[in-house]
Amino acid sequence: MHNNLHTQIIAHNSAAYWAAVALRDKVLRQPLGLQYSPEQLAAESNQHHFATYTQTGDLVGCLILQETNKKTT
Repeated sequence: MHNNLHTQIIAHNSAAYWAAVALRDKVLRQPLGLQYSPEQLAAESNQHHFATYTQTGDLVGCLILQETNKKTT
């Protein structure tokens, strides 16, 4: 168990959000030769964003939750 990690909700378009975007870009997008479009990032405003930090404040992970269908999901 990693008791030294802290996860918190982060706001879209905040400094923490942009740090998470940079992490996602480095780990998930760049290895595949992909880039975010402004439209993709703007669409994330309706999603729930979380970031995980070490005790020293280093960002080590992030999570996005998106509601898909209130009736079935």
